Amino acid sequence: HMHPRSEADFWTHAMPWIQAIFELRDRRFVNVRPRPRWWTGETELEVQAYNLDKSSGLVVAMNHEEGPLEEKITFETAPLGLKKGKPTWIWRIEFPHPYTVDYSNVTDISPIRRLADQTLLAFHDKLPKTLNHSESWPANNPVMFLVTQSPALVESVDGKSSQLWLPDSYGVRVTGVHDNATGRIDLHVTNEHDTASLLLPAPGERKSAEVTLRRLDRMHGAGVLPGFEPVTSEITEAYGPRLLRCRIPKGSHELMVR
Repeated sequence: HMHPRSEADFWTHAMPWIQAIFELRDRRFVNVRPRPRWWTGETELEVQAYNLDKSSGLVVAMNHEEGPLEEKITFETAPLGLKKGKPTWIWRIEFPHPYTVDYSNVTDISPIRRLADQTLLAFHDKLPKTLNHSESWPANNPVMFLVTQSPALVESVDGKSSQLWLPDSYGVRVTGVHDNATGRIDLHVTNEHDTASLLLPAPGERKSAEVTLRRLDRMHGAGVLPGFEPVTSEITEAYGPRLLRCRIPKGSHELMVR
């Protein structure tokens, strides 16, 4: 691995992690009563949790052992501030360890690389009272879990990638509902920028989805909202699991996915 030759190199190399910290700047610590209790010495796996907004929370696990650690964690969901009885998605997020990243072509004018690996771990029809997860936790490298009730997350804004996919990021905010019976997703999106790209789990095994949008900030002369129009969308497997990507223009919109 390469060590930074100067403080300037350090900050240049650290930009993906700094970007992620910026994206989580509004987080608020909450106690999800994790088990086992790392603060009593029951384990070397430290677990901390945060509320991000009204629809999302973040749980972070850090293994302080020198090597991988097989462990099961359990935590309560109520302190995260989510709504009871609502569909919930669990996304796993991990950065590569800084010592394993190739920095040879990174300069102070390079675009910030997206290093976070974010995959959909589970979906629940209703928010469980407790969640648990087992894996071989990597040594000295945090693993994060986004617990969210937003069906869609912000991938990029004006062509610039988010480090973490979140439902509220860089002036783009997504809220929505998921109909378990039909699979239909209804979203409300506000976008302060020219364009934004959203990601959501692709419906079923279909090669495409019907995505329509209508503007909520423009009315016809009679004072009624315009009708729904098709939106540019595609199924992508670039990140592993099949995800639906939708491109959203500036403004306030209602989005329907079927």
